[in-house]
Amino acid sequence: MSEPVVVFGGLCLFCGNEIEASAPDPIEVTATTATGKWQVWWCHAACFKANITDPPDAEGFFAPAHF
Repeated sequence: MSEPVVVFGGLCLFCGNEIEASAPDPIEVTATTATGKWQVWWCHAACFKANITDPPDAEGFFAPAHF
């Protein structure tokens, strides 16, 4: 049995440009409220990494692990 193919077409949450499918892209960003409502956005891996705030005392806690 072959792996399913994910077809994606969309714009990056951060830069607004089209996301071409690649090894790390697109990244899926999900936000869930306290009441369980959720929304999903997509972005480039590079845009996501560039927009993460990594406080000095967090010692890399927010650094992405897979891209």
